[in-house]
Amino acid sequence: MEDNILDHFFNNKPSLIDYNDELKLIDMMMNLPISWIIKNKDEFLYALNILSDSYTIRHGFLLQTEKDDLIFNHF
Repeated sequence: MEDNILDHFFNNKPSLIDYNDELKLIDMMMNLPISWIIKNKDEFLYALNILSDSYTIRHGFLLQTEKDDLIFNHF
């Protein structure tokens, strides 16, 4: 699996991503093998911080629908 897969996701995106990109990022992160996460720990934590900031500071949580609750709860 390619290194920098999460970093590539952030190309041409603002520092706080929109809600749809939050959902895409969660899907990407949940499908990463543990071996990739261990090898690319800093990249994973960076993406997690961006996701956290976007969800709280940019108020992505206000856009969360009931159908998306399962996604966020599982993540």
